[in-house]
Order: sequence, then C-alpha cells, then structure tokens
Amino acid sequence: MKIKKLIFLIGAVFLFSSLSTGLALAEEPAITEEEVAIDNEMFEQTELILGAIEKIPNGIVKQGPQKTAQWLENKTGLYVTVDSEENLFFSETAPPEEGTIQALSVSGCVAAVGIALVSNGLPFSKILKVKDAIKALGGVTKAVSKIKSYYDKYRYNGFSRSDSIRKALNSASDGLAASTKSALLDFFNLTNVVANCF
Repeated sequence: MKIKKLIFLIGAVFLFSSLSTGLALAEEPAITEEEVAIDNEMFEQTELILGAIEKIPNGIVKQGPQKTAQWLENKTGLYVTVDSEENLFFSETAPPEEGTIQALSVSGCVAAVGIALVSNGLPFSKILKVKDAIKALGGVTKAVSKIKSYYDKYRYNGFSRSDSIRKALNSASDGLAASTKSALLDFFNLTNVVANCF
C-alpha cells in the first residue's frame, strides 16, 4: 500500500510540475514579425560581409588593414573603417566626424545589429581565420544557412538574440579548430550591440 501511495505522490508531483512548466511557457511572448524581420536582415548583412571575406585575396590582406578595409568596402558597398587597434567596423552610413557624438535611433540600433555585426570591431588579424572558418563550413551560403537554422531553433525556444547566436555558432562550428572557431565567434559577437539596443 505504501508503494502505491509513493507512486501516486511521484506521479502527482510530476503531473503538477509538467502543468506549471507548460503554463509558464504559454505565458512567454512569441517572437514578433518585427523581430523575425530584424533577424532576417541581420543574416542577409552577415552573408554579404562573409561573402566578401570569403573572396578576399590573401595578397590584399598581406597589404594591411587599410587596404583590406578599402577592398571590403568596394565589395560590400558598406563603409569599412579601421581603428587604432586595427579592428574593422562595418556600417551603412559614413562614420561621424571626429569629436561629434552620434545618437542611435531605434532604426539605427537595428542597423547596428544587422550591419555592424561586431560590437568591438572585427580584429584585422582574424580575417584569414574567418575565411578559413567559412571554407571549413562549406562556403558562405552553406555556413550562413547552417548557423541561421540553429539560430532560429534557439530563438523560437525563447533564447535572446545574443544567446541564440552564441549557441548557434557553437553548434554549427563543432569540430573546427579552436582558433578558427574563436575567429568566427568574434565575427558574430553581437552581445554588446544587442544588449545596448534591445
């Protein structure tokens, strides 16, 4: 008799916890159409920039960050700037003049997520590693498709953009060399941009 009561008690606890988990999930807000559009734009811009990196000749990279930025700017149509630490920044708009402060509007923040891609800039020293990662993942189209499919899975399961991209990259780049994986993670480092915008 005690065993039946114990089984009943365990079953009741399990059923209650399942119901309360289901109710908690039902209360979570669904991803809006606007968020899906932002995510899609982000991946379109990602594919554009990765496509240029995939095609950049090693000889251009050997000429240094300024020549690399100029080449990437010509291929993507985006403004590409280099800071004093040799980080590359991508933007749809010309950088503000030195000494001016530029406030980001909501649309500017959306563009920052989709276009800037890297909150701290892409280190010039990692360009060829990113190129290697693209090659190892089967080319830009395949790489972006694979990363986006993992990303979508995490987003629809309630993860934030930054957590989803981090988890997606870990899943998609499983098996890559640590330094190549690190370069790819640097490229997709959206954490600060996303945190500051949303």
